[in-house]
Amino acid sequence: MGSFRNTTAQLLDIRGHLIQQIQINGPVYKLNMGKLSKGIYFLKTDDGSTFKLIKQ
Repeated sequence: MGSFRNTTAQLLDIRGHLIQQIQINGPVYKLNMGKLSKGIYFLKTDDGSTFKLIKQ
């Protein structure tokens, strides 16, 4: 991931349902996925970047 200071991101499930809206205010953000079920998720930033996340 690049530097996403002052960025809004959405965590989406495999079906595209919004799981969480995230405000990223610094160069590093730690996403707690502990309560999420195993599966594939996508992190979509407001600049159009999308990242695939896999929880095993």
